Amino acid sequence: RWNGEFVPKPHFGVMLALGDSITQGFFAGRPSASYPEMLADGLGIDLINQAIAGNGFDKNTLCSLEKLQNTVKIILIAYGTNDWSHKFTADSIASGAYEYLKEVARIFPNIPTFVVSPIWRADEKKIVPSGKSFCWMAEMLSNICKAFPEMRFIDGYNIVPHDTIFFADGRLHPGANGAKLISGYLLSEIVKSLPSLKSC
Repeated sequence: RWNGEFVPKPHFGVMLALGDSITQGFFAGRPSASYPEMLADGLGIDLINQAIAGNGFDKNTLCSLEKLQNTVKIILIAYGTNDWSHKFTADSIASGAYEYLKEVARIFPNIPTFVVSPIWRADEKKIVPSGKSFCWMAEMLSNICKAFPEMRFIDGYNIVPHDTIFFADGRLHPGANGAKLISGYLLSEIVKSLPSLKSC
């Protein structure tokens, strides 16, 4: 407050963010400028960011999260760009995503979970081992989410304009302005789905 008094922030719960370097906040400039941090702030909830640079859908990375079962109010999952770029077959991509989301649903039953497909990347036309187009990722994840009642799919492809000016590395990782666009869009979609989360 203006008089120097420290007032604890109201506690409305915790958002758990799971994803790769984009969600971790690479090139955002500072931790507070990462899109999960801005999103959590907009929702009025605390953030536990467990994003891991370079990772994709790997259920083995979830092994220590059961201790958060009574803490997490909402989950954000944003994987896929590394799976698309590096995995050798479409089956391995899809099965990895399915097993990952199935494990999240097991650990956090009845917790609203938002699954965001990969945002646009400047090299989306490159040839990848699986032979699948980049847009296939959204179609695949949308179909998988239908198997889990608590999963809400968000198509990430057009969240950030398809212009390298919004990407700090000119290709893959959004800069501060790109992160703002992501957080603003996700805030709107999440509040639309769960109006009770709107803090003000």
